[in-house]
Amino acid sequence: MAAASSRSVRPAEVYNRPATRFVANFVGSPSMNLMEGAIDRHGVFVYDEQRRIPLPGAIEARLVGHKVTLGVRAEAAKLVAAGTAGSIPATVDFIEELGAGRVVHTDFDGLSFAVALSDATAFQTGDAVGVMIDPADVHLFAIDTGKRIDAVAPQPVAVAAP
Repeated sequence: MAAASSRSVRPAEVYNRPATRFVANFVGSPSMNLMEGAIDRHGVFVYDEQRRIPLPGAIEARLVGHKVTLGVRAEAAKLVAAGTAGSIPATVDFIEELGAGRVVHTDFDGLSFAVALSDATAFQTGDAVGVMIDPADVHLFAIDTGKRIDAVAPQPVAVAAP
């Protein structure tokens, strides 16, 4: 009989650093926004020509040119005016009022993308908007296995003594 792992994982860790695409999609409401694309030679996630997201940290050379799934939690994304530099173009599909907050469901040419807001919004259904995503809030998952991919941590530099 195999021994059970004694490491317990806190719910916040599961939510904030999901180990797989399945967990990212399953845990939380609304579900994590997921989109498939490729990593270009500059370390930028490319969904399509209009929707490009810089990635955090150094990207391993083996990932360049490969397809990945990018995930962003709804509360990590921000709505801005259409055409704002660095924003991703979208259209407001509908707004889900939740009392103390709301979820603005946007559309990226057929891909639904949710943005959670605590404040009221002037945007309405059908409005063109921009979605801002901080690279630090991005999660990457392997297309084939669904497992989390982390950016390469900077390596310490050894300094020779004089």
